[in-house]
Amino acid sequence: MSAATIQPPGVASVPPAAPPFAVWRAPLVPAALAFTAGILIDRLGNVPVAGSLFLVLAFLSAWVITLRDRAAGLSLLYLGLALVSIGAAYHQQRRNMLARDDVSLLALEKSRPVALRGILDQEPRQRWHPQHDPLQPSHWIQGYRGPAPQVSTVAVLRVQSSNSGAGWQPTSGRVQLLVPGKLQQLHCGDSVEAAGRLLAPPPPSNPGENDHREELRDRGISAVLRAERPDAVCRLEENWQYSVSGWLARLRRWAVAELERAVPQQAGLAAALVLGDDSRLPSEEWQKYARTGIIHVLVVSGQQLVVLAGFLWFVLRTLRLRQRQCLGLVVGLLWFYALLTGGRPPVLRAVVVVTVFAGAVLLRRVPVSINALALAWLVVLLIQPSDVRDLGCLLTFLCVATLHWYADLVRRREKDNPIDPQQQWLLDTEPLWKQCLRRVWQMIASLYLINALLWCLVTPLAASRIHTLALVGLLIGPPIIVGTGAALIAGFLTLLSAPLGVVQMPFAWATGALLSACDWLVNLADRLPGAFWYIGPPATWWLIGFYLLAAIVFAWPQANQHGRKLALAGAAWLCLGLLAGVRLPAGELRVTFLAVGHGNCTVIETPDGRVLLYDVGSLKGPSVVRHQVAPFLWHRGIRRIDEVLLSHADLDHINGLPELCRRFTVGQVTVTPSLQQQSSAALRQVLEQ
Repeated sequence: MSAATIQPPGVASVPPAAPPFAVWRAPLVPAALAFTAGILIDRLGNVPVAGSLFLVLAFLSAWVITLRDRAAGLSLLYLGLALVSIGAAYHQQRRNMLARDDVSLLALEKSRPVALRGILDQEPRQRWHPQHDPLQPSHWIQGYRGPAPQVSTVAVLRVQSSNSGAGWQPTSGRVQLLVPGKLQQLHCGDSVEAAGRLLAPPPPSNPGENDHREELRDRGISAVLRAERPDAVCRLEENWQYSVSGWLARLRRWAVAELERAVPQQAGLAAALVLGDDSRLPSEEWQKYARTGIIHVLVVSGQQLVVLAGFLWFVLRTLRLRQRQCLGLVVGLLWFYALLTGGRPPVLRAVVVVTVFAGAVLLRRVPVSINALALAWLVVLLIQPSDVRDLGCLLTFLCVATLHWYADLVRRREKDNPIDPQQQWLLDTEPLWKQCLRRVWQMIASLYLINALLWCLVTPLAASRIHTLALVGLLIGPPIIVGTGAALIAGFLTLLSAPLGVVQMPFAWATGALLSACDWLVNLADRLPGAFWYIGPPATWWLIGFYLLAAIVFAWPQANQHGRKLALAGAAWLCLGLLAGVRLPAGELRVTFLAVGHGNCTVIETPDGRVLLYDVGSLKGPSVVRHQVAPFLWHRGIRRIDEVLLSHADLDHINGLPELCRRFTVGQVTVTPSLQQQSSAALRQVLEQ
């Protein structure tokens, strides 16, 4: 018989303390790991669905047999292997299995004229392009010829039929639609016809280059259609009002327009922060936030959802609503907001975790934080299994797991080392101003400590994708997070108060002022010497070893008792990674002609270890260094370029030099006499580097 607890009247029931951060006490953790392992195996080995399903049946049969024999350990092993097989089959079916009439069968490496009919699967997104960059050729944009528009549009078309010259034929699949200029009055859910040149997404042109084809395939896109002009895409039927995604897109458009009207100076930042709409931010703005290590503030992330949830909870409790009503409203509003902002993995993670904790409070159960996190991971993978390699998805789960581990570590230390009552009494008798200062200092110190811990854990993974070591992020991270959190609440209130006219003005002013302050701080940090370094990606084996070591620390309850040994192991692993990145002379002459489109970049590696570049430019613009040249050099282990030789002053031979100098140490630049005699804005900008 269990003893009943008598609760004094007027005192709210308090759930028992949360269990410690024990990974293996959460049953969903091994399930999530097994399902993830299956997805990774299929990505590496492309396992047929039939083979995976056969293994599922075999392992489930073995699980049932061993369960009857009461062999608990063996039965759990078979159950885990069944989950691995399910993960492989699910990923294969979602990513690689195509219908017989899929549009990819029409797409070839060489583009061909095709007309497609279908439904816009996503709201068309605009890309803004620099108009006065002397290094950017004015007649090149996204592979098109002709005057470069200020904006281009990217959309996703769910194909229903196609016409390649033999009449309209039933067709399925999804196509990325690229249009120079704006698509007027076309929205998610509309039925459209688009004419252009269809081609298969090209594979990487050079070693080390990012595989854009695989990225599109992860999103279920198997072909690209390039329209020549905006009027090549016409609407057949206006169907957006018949779909939930269409209404959400319409509401998002209204919110973006309202922010542009209320916060005109920082409309791009406000739309990115509040709504996750990054289409109004130029590429250079994105690069600035990426270089300083705070790119996460420009997307709606789990951190912002938590800030919004706390604000909603405060407002609803201030209105004296009951706890159950507040929880239901907060969870419902967060799910709606997550769908409104696109349902990205970081947002889904936060909403699922908040929902689990709210349900635990309503049912008076004790939530296990790591179990809730594992459930969120499974939900994200069930919606889109390819998110297993998405950088934003990986970083958000890594950060939250780290925060949970750190909170449990602090709790255990406070329990093992309680504060002396006499010392606590002395602290409580201090003047109020001194107590406030001490608490503020403790809060600031905690923020910077947590920021440094997260920075150390996410930097290797982030560097493997964006090739930047943002040391300044350690300095500006906490104030930027606080500022953008306040701007998020102010922006949210700006939208809610839009129908009230003058009431909106203080919220709009606060949103603009906070975003301007954050942008000023980022600009200042971006100009600091040594604020960031461009680095090559760490070796895959080193990255796996680093995170295996972190996993051991997380899963081992006694890890904090062996802090010195683990710190030494981490330092040794770091030194091993640095030594592995040292490039030794190859002892042979190696000449590589990089594929950069219309342009030239030739990499010469001499037997004595010197590296020379003959020209570095392309009609694609300076971005050719970021996308093609630098990845190849890092792939070859090159960190220093001894000499760059420029043949002549055409843009497609020289416009990549400034970006190259930002990413690598360049010993000297040699130019021809004829080049020195020429004068242009582009040449002056190049030679100033």
